[in-house]
Amino acid sequence: MGLSLLTALGTLFVIKDLQKNRETKILSLFLLGLAVFWSHSFDGWVTWSTEGDFFIKYALGALCAITIASLGITPRAIALALALGGVSSGILAIYQFPLLGRSEGFTNAIKFGDIAIYMGVACWILAIGRHWTWFERAGLLVAGAMGMIASLLSLTRGGWAILLCLPWLAIHFVPSMRHRVQWFAGLCLAIVLVGAVAWQVPALQKRTLLAEQEVSGYFEQPEKYVQTSIGARLEQWRLSWALGSIKPLTGWGEKGYYQGREHLISEGRVSPFLREINHSHNDFLDMWAKRGIVGVGFLFLIYAIPLYIFYPTQKRVACIEESEKKNFIAMSLIGVMLPVSYFVFGWTDVFFNLTIGHNFYIFSLIFLLAAVNFIRQNHSVTHPVREPV
Repeated sequence: MGLSLLTALGTLFVIKDLQKNRETKILSLFLLGLAVFWSHSFDGWVTWSTEGDFFIKYALGALCAITIASLGITPRAIALALALGGVSSGILAIYQFPLLGRSEGFTNAIKFGDIAIYMGVACWILAIGRHWTWFERAGLLVAGAMGMIASLLSLTRGGWAILLCLPWLAIHFVPSMRHRVQWFAGLCLAIVLVGAVAWQVPALQKRTLLAEQEVSGYFEQPEKYVQTSIGARLEQWRLSWALGSIKPLTGWGEKGYYQGREHLISEGRVSPFLREINHSHNDFLDMWAKRGIVGVGFLFLIYAIPLYIFYPTQKRVACIEESEKKNFIAMSLIGVMLPVSYFVFGWTDVFFNLTIGHNFYIFSLIFLLAAVNFIRQNHSVTHPVREPV
């Protein structure tokens, strides 16, 4: 927070002299909008919440975005940061797993495992997107694998669905790879091998079988299985859907959510066990219950606007020198993968309920856009007049 404040203060002195492109302006306005959205508790038409200091976080992020994204950051620095993140998360996971039974970093196991797998995927994308030396490329591949190991040892399950996005992203965004059949075959083989190895780890195999048992058990004997990991999630999803259906426009609000929950528990419509759970384990249903259609709409914007900012359209790619196009596309892909990953993570967990979920999203967007802008500033074929926002 202190570093963000210093950067924001520095912004005030140079903001007029910075060359801000369209994407940087959109990101800054986007973060300012989220500062207001996350600070509104939705308990009334004008209700303010200081929990999480979201207004300060996002407002400072908006100012930091103007400076950092406008000045640019070399993509090599981003690659090094992601590689260090992947390797360090893997080492920490290997250390924690025997002691705790699952790796959880310094936050919680789900957040730790999901962010680790994102960094792992990002390292792999970078490994094929730039003219690296064989040593650097090998280092990125190893760092990506360490991120995967960290996610495996966290015993999280929902985040692994982002691997299904890799072939789609490669086909859709990287035309030069459409004819590289061997690359896709290798990717599919790698996914199969990772799955096979994961299945051989007793703890992972046990959790998979347990998940199947808990799902079937919840529908057959809900009163018995409602206190299991998946049973509790399914019951919480049922509660959130019911609450949102009662107040579909703006939901019950942060405080009203607990009142609504007590009302349904007293009527016997959901289990009293839900008093021990504070969120829906699903971003969409949590928004639906607490902020209604308005919140769900904002949640889609939280994913859609970064997608627009980083989407490597033909027009954007065409403005980059041929030698740097792969690097530009790779860095853009990592930016695209961030909201896509959060979208996937949000189906099995509320990823925006802890500080780490917000902070990682804010500063990843800023630094990744800074790297994309660095390539634009130094390797553009032409310098077209920037369109006003």
